[in-house]
Amino acid sequence: MQAKGHIEKLPQAPLQEVIFELHWKLDIDKESSLNLDPHFQLASGRFDQLASEQLPNYVSLKPPMMPDQFFAYRAVHQYWAGEKIYPVMQLGPGLFSVNETEKNYVWKNFKSNILQGVEWLRKSYRNELNLDFIELRYIDAVEMNDDEALNLPKYLEDNLKIGIKSQIELPKNALKGMQFAQRFKLENDNYLNLVFNNGVRNIDEAKVVVWHTSINKTGVIKFEELEKWVDNAHDICSGMFKQIISEQLYERFSKTN
Repeated sequence: MQAKGHIEKLPQAPLQEVIFELHWKLDIDKESSLNLDPHFQLASGRFDQLASEQLPNYVSLKPPMMPDQFFAYRAVHQYWAGEKIYPVMQLGPGLFSVNETEKNYVWKNFKSNILQGVEWLRKSYRNELNLDFIELRYIDAVEMNDDEALNLPKYLEDNLKIGIKSQIELPKNALKGMQFAQRFKLENDNYLNLVFNNGVRNIDEAKVVVWHTSINKTGVIKFEELEKWVDNAHDICSGMFKQIISEQLYERFSKTN
């Protein structure tokens, strides 16, 4: 088997989506007691001007008469490279995100989009935002054939290094649904999150195992530290991906045809 070295982009990568998300502290509206981003309306207009040339396809996610307070930490505006063409940047009260899929994903390009979007965000708000949450998340999925899906515990142990054992005597091949989550504290108040579950992909109804690998942090976050943080988060997620998958899966993802 070929050793799992560094390949910038696997030809058959299982990546479904990669998401960078940033939150900042909001005020409390005195009348409704809901979270309020008092400068959001003005800032979103400025962001639109900055983003429109590179991301010309705009989509609104909020009914025009609905108050912003009902959309705290939810996307209100989307800016796409084209009609349903990634990357897409999303902006909402207290929230900014950048999303990309496997088709166009290369880390250096995605990182560049993150830094560009954050620069637009800072220019859009006259006041300095108090960041309090940051996350980089990768969503991967691998397809199983019918025999592999029938013996899910063995497939998980052989291919994704997940052991499912029980002291209870269960019917053979009885496991049809699975969700497995772990959370680990890292240095500097960062957390590594691993979530695995199985399901059926809507597009082709294929049986799949999906796993999320994410690094996040809450608390005081400085804009000046973002580039270093995203580089470190990417390195950890990339390293975990190589540890999780078997040599057989890595060979499968590395094939060029």
